[in-house]
Amino acid sequence: MNDIPCAKRVFPFRLASWLPTRYASYLHWLSHLLERLGHDCTLSLWQDVCQDYDDELLLRILRTGWNDVAQDRVIDVEESIAALFPRFFPVAIEGVSEEKARQLVEKMPPINQLKQTFPSLNVWKETTAYEALHLSFDGFALLTEALMRFHGKQGELIAYDLLREGRIKAGGGKTGSAAEFISDFTSEPEEANIFTAGLEIESVHVSEREVVLQIKECEWARYFQERHPQVGYLMACSTDEAAYRAFNGNLRLRRTSTLMEGGKVCDFRIYAVAHEPLYVSKRMPRNLWQDYRVFSDRIEIQCRFLLSTFIIPFNNIKEVSLSRPLAIEIFRAKAWKGGPPIKLDFVVFYTHIVIRRNSGLLRNLRFTPDDPHLFLSVCRQAHQHWEKGLYGSADNRPLN
Repeated sequence: MNDIPCAKRVFPFRLASWLPTRYASYLHWLSHLLERLGHDCTLSLWQDVCQDYDDELLLRILRTGWNDVAQDRVIDVEESIAALFPRFFPVAIEGVSEEKARQLVEKMPPINQLKQTFPSLNVWKETTAYEALHLSFDGFALLTEALMRFHGKQGELIAYDLLREGRIKAGGGKTGSAAEFISDFTSEPEEANIFTAGLEIESVHVSEREVVLQIKECEWARYFQERHPQVGYLMACSTDEAAYRAFNGNLRLRRTSTLMEGGKVCDFRIYAVAHEPLYVSKRMPRNLWQDYRVFSDRIEIQCRFLLSTFIIPFNNIKEVSLSRPLAIEIFRAKAWKGGPPIKLDFVVFYTHIVIRRNSGLLRNLRFTPDDPHLFLSVCRQAHQHWEKGLYGSADNRPLN
């Protein structure tokens, strides 16, 4: 835990590498709004934000503390920016050409003020997360507020569509496994950034399929509550899960409290739903080369001689246990608990798994995974997650 409060932490903010992302975001909003609302409504919204914009915080941020970047970090900002316009405006949209789009974007805060302040944009300063958020979000928050003011719920949903699309595009199309996402999400960056400066995070639990953490301080919450309270959750929180799913379609977010909405913490649980099996038994002669699989919410047992696969949800499982070979156990009363033992493979001769179901015609199923002990362990761990509600609602029935 960092002893310095988030409000006083700083990180290196490099204007030249950041500015093209703001141009791209404004171009995305402008093209989308023109298509959704038409020429007149869009330009009216744009003008509403631009006219008489005079913000003391922005002027204070731009006034002091800026330094030229090292020569090896100098980039051609204009080349990066110029390449964006034909991408978003390959043809005129609602009469707005590429040239007109540039004029409109360069009226928006803070782009207009930056171009007036800095002869060269290859500058940097140690800035707080709060200041960086003002540079990044103030103009878009004003646009969102104007959308909601003039177009009500439709305006709010248009803003959400834009924010969601922008958040996904910011990921650059990168995809990977749940384990890769969680590793990246929890790793310490080599250099301080807006997240290390703006968030105080307490890690509760981390595994390859789940990360549980609590955010105790959040500069996003402080910024929006102070400057744009009506749109804070919409702009800063509402698209989190969409971004995670864009990286991996099996990722989910569970969050019941946010600082943005007045909670004491943001309680994040990011986890992977297992559409793919957690465990697949090897096909072997002793199991008649059949498939036995454990999923996050069920067990699937292939049975060749019945020409079917038993799909057994966890809420229909009374007991999963390990048994000695049935040749030893057959005369014990326990072997007949739940009904006659149904032998799906050579359980007579091998240590095997017993599943007793709550309902169904065949309630005492027996089969031989390649590693019965490991199969049982994975099964119980999956059930524990499921019972906690990680993968779905449970009926609190214990899995023995």
